[in-house]
Amino acid sequence: MKELLKYQEIDIELKKAEKKVTHSEYIKKVNSSKEIAKKAQIKMLELNEEAKKLALEIEKISSVKEKGIELVEKYINSNIDGLTEEEVLQFTNKIKPIKKNLEELISRLHMLEQKITNTLKEFNNSKQQVIQSKKVHDENKILLDKIKAEVEPECEEIRKELLKQEKKVNPDLLTKYRNLKREGVFPVLVPLKDGKNCGYCRVAQPMHKLEKLKLSGFTECEQCRRIILN
Repeated sequence: MKELLKYQEIDIELKKAEKKVTHSEYIKKVNSSKEIAKKAQIKMLELNEEAKKLALEIEKISSVKEKGIELVEKYINSNIDGLTEEEVLQFTNKIKPIKKNLEELISRLHMLEQKITNTLKEFNNSKQQVIQSKKVHDENKILLDKIKAEVEPECEEIRKELLKQEKKVNPDLLTKYRNLKREGVFPVLVPLKDGKNCGYCRVAQPMHKLEKLKLSGFTECEQCRRIILN
């Protein structure tokens, strides 16, 4: 168990060295800029589809509007000199609903045109977000790569030391250690506190666990599953 504890000490050193990269402000900015750009690109695709639908609707309404205008012009240019007053009234009543429909179509067109203008504006804003995010990403990627280049030799030396220590550790214990670490349990080995508590989560251990600890020098915490050392 002493060799495994030494292994963990080296492992902690490696984790600290790697954190210089994984917890640096540059990697946060790189990841953040990627996320912003991804969301903006998705938004651009959505806006592009919306603009296509709006343009298609404008085209259809414009076509109907033109036909309505042609019909109104046809009625207006009709010769009504020989018509009676009642016939003129009937003629006028035919034009009124067409005129009303045209007014509604024109109003709808103005609304759609405004909507497509806003959609295109939003599209351009999203495009600028992508451009700006790429700039932030590239700037911070350079700085991040610089830190990686500085830290990697240190990490490599610690990895070599870890590999040497690995050969001194009981394979079964090492497998258990790695399995726990893989599951997010780290540090894996912790001391006993106040004669009965886990040194990590502070939970008091049951008597049978404490008895095992006395006999074998280690036991597993009831709460956090870490290996408690005497």
